[in-house]
Amino acid sequence: MKIVKNTLLLYSTRFVEVLATLIQIKIITLFLPKLVVGKIFFIIGIASFIATVSQAGFSFVFVRYVPKFSKRENLTLFNFSMLVYFTGLFLSLLIGITLYHSLSFWVMFTGIYVFSALPLIGSYLIGSSKMKFLFWLTLLRSIVLITLIYLERQALTVGNLGIIFMLAGAAVLFGFYFVFPATFDLVSLRPILLEIKGFWKYAFLDQIFQPIFMYLYRIITPLVMNYEVLASFTISKRIDNFSRRVFQVPLDVVSPEISLRDSRKDEIIPVLVELKKIYVIFSTAFFLGYVVFGKLLIILISTSSYLDAFRALLILGVGLVISSTYSVDATFLRSIGEMKAYFIHNFIWMVVFIVSFVILGKYYGLAGLAAAYPIGHVFAGIYIKLRVRDVELIKFDPVLAISIVLVAIYIFFSSFWIFGLTILYLLMLTFRTDFRKLQSQR
Repeated sequence: MKIVKNTLLLYSTRFVEVLATLIQIKIITLFLPKLVVGKIFFIIGIASFIATVSQAGFSFVFVRYVPKFSKRENLTLFNFSMLVYFTGLFLSLLIGITLYHSLSFWVMFTGIYVFSALPLIGSYLIGSSKMKFLFWLTLLRSIVLITLIYLERQALTVGNLGIIFMLAGAAVLFGFYFVFPATFDLVSLRPILLEIKGFWKYAFLDQIFQPIFMYLYRIITPLVMNYEVLASFTISKRIDNFSRRVFQVPLDVVSPEISLRDSRKDEIIPVLVELKKIYVIFSTAFFLGYVVFGKLLIILISTSSYLDAFRALLILGVGLVISSTYSVDATFLRSIGEMKAYFIHNFIWMVVFIVSFVILGKYYGLAGLAAAYPIGHVFAGIYIKLRVRDVELIKFDPVLAISIVLVAIYIFFSSFWIFGLTILYLLMLTFRTDFRKLQSQR
């Protein structure tokens, strides 16, 4: 039941995080013009991009090695990662301020950077199986953020919004180090780094691609189109990111379990086979939810002026379904130490995405921007399937492929009959899934 318990705890954490994000967006879009909202999303994108790169691959390293190291070794490794992370902030400010002199920009940048330390802390806590503490840190950050934004809602500016993010991030750092006082054993650091070196090299390179997937669109969109389009597209991406966070939870939980069993793969592979079916079921269900409730969700977290994001949201839903058919396989590769293959699959996605995003966005607007995501997933997924073709886990299952076909057909024809057929198919796929195997891992 360990996997199930940790999954529920992590879902609670993600729910708090997503709810805080949606409330934050609602307040910002209500009290600030669309152009200013677009500029705020642009700054958040740049700061989050650099902050994620500055994690330097440690978020992957923690999940792989924290279950294997001693507590003192883990804390030494964690504090070294934080030193690297905040060195990234120092260098960004040192170089950036000499090139661009807007004070409000750099206050917002710094605030988002400090605020973004939680994912790195969270990776360490997930590797340590301390999901409950991660929940409380996330709740603390969310309460500070929403309370301060609400109190300042009538006087929001880019500058004071940055200070609010900074205070919320600082609360997390204080909470973590209050429970885990700083420990840094310089003598043991060198052998630790030598042991993780091979894995860390590709983890670091892969970390560069993660912000491309998450934030690069915010930097490119104003260059290809304008800030108003960025504001609308970010709303659709926020909803899509909520779905992806839901699906990331089981992968985050099961990854340390795979690492512990990397020499006994037969114990975990049956669980992953069923988990993949569950992913396809829920990703397709989320797509159907976009169809029925998408416009309502857009209005709920923003205003009616952002409804042009609806079709982009549906196309992003297609990408979600495609990625659900191979994300378990990719996590399996990463968790057994095949970081090079995981890196290459993200590299393929990045190249395809950037080219598609710029070209399709220029000619097809919001729909073109969104289409770059499923196109990237197709090519990355093909590589993953080829890379682990000799593993029982990724034998071709036409039952999973049917969901992709049904969702794609609906996008083109918007047929009520296709919608109904997809629901019936999901019910059938659910009956073919053995949920008990998830409970068998202790």
